Amino acid sequence: MLDSLKNSEVSQIYLTDFGFAIGIKLDERFVSSNLKQCKEKLIYLKAEKFYSNWVSELLKKHL
Repeated sequence: MLDSLKNSEVSQIYLTDFGFAIGIKLDERFVSSNLKQCKEKLIYLKAEKFYSNWVSELLKKHL
């Protein structure tokens, strides 16, 4: 519903998890389709670093 609003248009009242709300479209922005790939890559790199550090700590404890 909110995606179909025109600039400066006010939405109808709608229910959220926190109660009732209304929306107003102030501006529209383009989000690159590469954003999802970038997030996935960052998550992978953090997980890889965490695993590497975990294995290093295990080796230190058992040597």
